Amino acid sequence: MKLCVNLSFLGLILLSISCSTSTDFDRDNKNDPSSKNFTPRIHAFQASLNNDKTVSLSWNDNSNFEDGFIIGKSFGVNSDIQILDTLPPNSTSYSDDSGLLAELTNYHLTSFKEGATSKDTLSFKKAELQFGEIENIDHTVNNSNGIE
Repeated sequence: MKLCVNLSFLGLILLSISCSTSTDFDRDNKNDPSSKNFTPRIHAFQASLNNDKTVSLSWNDNSNFEDGFIIGKSFGVNSDIQILDTLPPNSTSYSDDSGLLAELTNYHLTSFKEGATSKDTLSFKKAELQFGEIENIDHTVNNSNGIE
């Protein structure tokens, strides 16, 4: 009888230990929203030039896990990304009305999650602004300095 009570008591202890909550562990799967490396995905990122020299950016936000978006811009092939703005969660568009454009203008977009990846190491999606072929060029001569 005493052996049966001791085994029952031992069984209860083992059962309570096996059912207790485990310690927290680091999650490193970049697709897991609880991971420190999680970056929500962005789809269909596009840039289009409007007649008034503004640039409209649009994308599909397919998650509700992000804490916001960072918009950047670069000129040329290997130039640094200049951060234009930080947008709130669930944003799907942005308008750049700076009028600053170059032959090769790239826009960059990333989502971020606070406390996840450092903003210095974020991976940006890129959309190259396509100007197409130039058909007509109109120009005006300013003759105030004697040059025509």
